[in-house]
Amino acid sequence: MGYLYYIQGVHSVRVELDGQGKWDEVERYDLSKQDFVSDWRMAKLIEKEHFKKVNAINFWEHIAINSYENVKLNIDPSLNRRDFQYFITQGFAVRLRHDYRNKRVTCERYDPYAHGFVKRWVLIAEIFNPEFSTEVTCKSFWEFIAKSKYNVFSAN
Repeated sequence: MGYLYYIQGVHSVRVELDGQGKWDEVERYDLSKQDFVSDWRMAKLIEKEHFKKVNAINFWEHIAINSYENVKLNIDPSLNRRDFQYFITQGFAVRLRHDYRNKRVTCERYDPYAHGFVKRWVLIAEIFNPEFSTEVTCKSFWEFIAKSKYNVFSAN
């Protein structure tokens, strides 16, 4: 099982291959959900719209740049709040999602094997311990995900 990676404009599409090398699943990275969604319509668009086939590192960098730009565009400077706090904890990218009152709602760790972010409340104790965790900017968070060795596992 492996992946093929395609990009065009803001679209990032990965195709999961089955054991015989045939297309098993087509997933598009949805910037609004910040996660992959199944989207078989992209299979036709890959052929018609001249999507560029890229390696895993370029694919994740493309997602990182688009995610950073999307977050930057959606932040209203008149509001004195943060939607996310970003951390690097023991080699993993972790984010705390906040609601409109700056109250913590979820704690999510990026897990490429689970295809995106996974809720992990047990990490809360480690996040605020400076020996285990470092708070980073949104851009650094997405760059870490893009360049992390965990995201190139399927490029072999």
